Amino acid sequence: MVIKLFFLQIVALFAICIILDWLRLIINKFHQKEFKLRLIDSMPILALIFIHQLTINPKGFSWDPVLIIGWMFIGILVLIHKAFTKHQLSHKNFYRTLWRIGDLYFLVAWIFAGIVSTL
Repeated sequence: MVIKLFFLQIVALFAICIILDWLRLIINKFHQKEFKLRLIDSMPILALIFIHQLTINPKGFSWDPVLIIGWMFIGILVLIHKAFTKHQLSHKNFYRTLWRIGDLYFLVAWIFAGIVSTL
């Protein structure tokens, strides 16, 4: 059952990728400014939903709270790193870096949750 759910999530991810690509093309056709929308930008949100589906147990607990606390800790580390290396903080630079790290963090967590839940 869990293996089917994991593969269904992979199919849903590809379908969302195609829909986002079509949406980006339609918006760019009618909008003057280029709209940069990528699947990886929506990965933390999708991964949280997918991880919750894979790791929920009969008592109602899942890995989501632990992963969000870990992401918050990563955010603090990124903030400290940006403050000491650049000696100034830019919201755009900080959030872009945090979101890109979150993309990789949640992608690895989703794959790990898929592997663990199938065992």
